[in-house]
Amino acid sequence: MNTMKWIMICLLTVTLAPVGCSKKESQSSVKPPQVTLDVPKLQAAFANASPDLKALSDEAVRNIRHGRSYPAGLAALDKLANSPGVTDDQKKVVAEVTAQVKQLMAGSGAPPAQ
Repeated sequence: MNTMKWIMICLLTVTLAPVGCSKKESQSSVKPPQVTLDVPKLQAAFANASPDLKALSDEAVRNIRHGRSYPAGLAALDKLANSPGVTDDQKKVVAEVTAQVKQLMAGSGAPPAQ
């Protein structure tokens, strides 16, 4: 009788073990969309710019590359966008990169591209 009792307990344990061990898919496992900084596009837009504009763009790139200092990078991008002599195409690129940096600061993206 005692042996039969232990056999039943073991069978019940083995039968119910998978039920308690199953993983449920949660909302937290959904990955946010990845954001890539388009640093090469920013560098190309200011490659032939005046030395002042080139220095500002280099400062922005230096600060945002590898996530070193996004706030300082945003400040440099803001200065760059409001500088005299910036063309509409350059302003568009600066606005795109600014939006990408803000998304990364919010924590919804991947490490920046090089």
